Amino acid sequence: ISLNMNLDYLAKTGAARRAEELLLRIEKLYEEGYYAAKPDNVSYNSVMYAYAYNKNKDKSIDATKEVLRLFKRMQELSKTDKNVLPNVITLNIVIRCFAKSGDVYNAKKLLDNMEYHYQNGSKHMSPNTV
Repeated sequence: ISLNMNLDYLAKTGAARRAEELLLRIEKLYEEGYYAAKPDNVSYNSVMYAYAYNKNKDKSIDATKEVLRLFKRMQELSKTDKNVLPNVITLNIVIRCFAKSGDVYNAKKLLDNMEYHYQNGSKHMSPNTV
């Protein structure tokens, strides 16, 4: 929990790259057998949030590219670890990036996908308002 709090703090202060560095350290600790440091969807969502909102206005950051990279990593990891399963918060961050970059097509496509999965039993995918 405290590691996620640190990630959240870094994210909300605009330190996207630092947040991702911490996420990578958490992953490494877990891989080395320190199982209390297991990253989950909250961990990834915090880093994605940091990139999406880019509060430091770092022009070298392509928010959509970074968020999609982390989203794909979550999807891959969630095949074997349900704690990393993307949730409605994850998808809201991705939709925000698409919309902010003017990619209305992919934003709508992802929203439609959320609605489809929700209608077919994935209650954790309930679309909401942001």
